[in-house]
Amino acid sequence: MVSSSPVFNSTWLNFYDREIDSIHPKKMLIEHWSNILFDEWISSQSSKVHKCPFEKPLEIHAYKEFSTAPIQLILTIEDRCGNIYELLVERKQDVKIFEGVQVKDYHLISVEFGVSLDLKEEIFRDYTGLLDTSGTATIIWHWYNNKTPLDQKPNTTSPHVNIHWFNPRGRMVRNDPINPYDSINYAQLANLNLEDLQQFKEDVSPGIWKANLVSESEEGQKLLAEITFSVFPDLTEILPYSEERVTNPLVKRSYKLLDVCTRTFLQSHIRVCETSVLWSTVYPDAKSDFIVDNRRFI
Repeated sequence: MVSSSPVFNSTWLNFYDREIDSIHPKKMLIEHWSNILFDEWISSQSSKVHKCPFEKPLEIHAYKEFSTAPIQLILTIEDRCGNIYELLVERKQDVKIFEGVQVKDYHLISVEFGVSLDLKEEIFRDYTGLLDTSGTATIIWHWYNNKTPLDQKPNTTSPHVNIHWFNPRGRMVRNDPINPYDSINYAQLANLNLEDLQQFKEDVSPGIWKANLVSESEEGQKLLAEITFSVFPDLTEILPYSEERVTNPLVKRSYKLLDVCTRTFLQSHIRVCETSVLWSTVYPDAKSDFIVDNRRFI
């Protein structure tokens, strides 16, 4: 039965394909990001591994093991020998919410960084979270209010707060007031368009950026939360060595390689994607099959 499949509750979404997305604005950044993750894995393998250099990324999938599981990334990579691997990758969020913080009756419960926010659904559509110095950073956070809806002011599900944006040098480049917002998910959000800061070029550089969520009142400021995120160089060509020294640590800081499988050849210590790796995009998934006139399609 389909429901007895070990991947019955799992979902995959292919959101990047090298052939289809040949003019993707982040194509070069995706290439370097993939290369760094692949090199990190291959360099950790024993001398018995058939090592070939990275060639290119083929696809990126968003993967959820079950409906409430966090989204992970599956990166499909080809090496220069024609071997194809799948890498399971986790995005890391560096967030600190301070204990006992609340604004009026609102309790802060989560803060998240991302790019390409879908305002209607209040979710990020670029699952890689890759941001360069020409892009826009988005921070979204959620509140809990222990009052009943009738006790709340109409059309507000959040309080008034400020968000302070800091560049890698520790300079505050923006202080944005965020007004109360009406959200079905009790969310608020703020955007920082890095291109808007380009008139002060010394303010925009690759590295680790920070956003502080602050409550400001007559009594002073109260720090509610802080989140850091990586900003990569704006790549249009081969990565210069000077920027490579910045990019490599940023990838390793923001992404964690969880697992690897192979599609094309057998080695005793590398699992085969199609037969033994439940998260793989090519593992048999009966719920994705359909039958027409006794013919089975996948």
